[in-house]
Amino acid sequence: MLTVLTAAHRNPEGLKSLYREIGPGLSETLQWVVQDSGACPDSRAFGDGIDCPHVSFKSAPDDGIYDALNRGLVRVRTPYYLVVGSDDTLALGPLQTIAASLRDLQTTGPDILTYPVLINGRIRQRQPWWPAQVNILGLTASHSVGTVIRRSLHDRLGPYDCRYRILADSLFLRRAQLAGARFEHCHAPVPGAFSTGGISHTRRGRLLVENYSYNLECGSARWLQTVMMGIRMIAYRPRSLL
Repeated sequence: MLTVLTAAHRNPEGLKSLYREIGPGLSETLQWVVQDSGACPDSRAFGDGIDCPHVSFKSAPDDGIYDALNRGLVRVRTPYYLVVGSDDTLALGPLQTIAASLRDLQTTGPDILTYPVLINGRIRQRQPWWPAQVNILGLTASHSVGTVIRRSLHDRLGPYDCRYRILADSLFLRRAQLAGARFEHCHAPVPGAFSTGGISHTRRGRLLVENYSYNLECGSARWLQTVMMGIRMIAYRPRSLL
């Protein structure tokens, strides 16, 4: 039982593409919740025109992607959800396979399941040799498209932290790990492709600052994060840290 959770902003074509990909397979087992920013009349018109009981579309102003995800989470009715951006793509067959497998899990099953994702035409797997306090790839290949999360985990850990504009997802996964959440890392199937055109790949400076901050917040040693910050600054050479 799985809900695809999408936060959208000025991307009606992306929403239409996602609906074409998953619409034929939507059911009680596989549902779609969309939280749109309300900034695009075409997106709102598209959502209003969907005639499917397994789609929940809402258009309203928000304070960024994680505020939108938190608003959408309120409408998730399945035990698990998967964040998928409006610029990402999905493969219906693998998605249905994952949704069907979740139906058989007991309440004592995993809290978080991770899957490989396509990025720029290549399959990215989780990289378990990385400590999570150094690289979130030690926990998952990608939050968007590749990480299925038990909805009730937010009842324990709270919503996504909107102080973080780019890495609130990484902070949530680290908090889940530290709280003893049960992870299950799956090598297949590949649910879809993660787009690299979003803010996490275009605002490198802010990403580096947030990476430093959330790891300190999770108890990582300041000296380690300072060293890692220096290495990342050299590697990425951001023009600004804002």
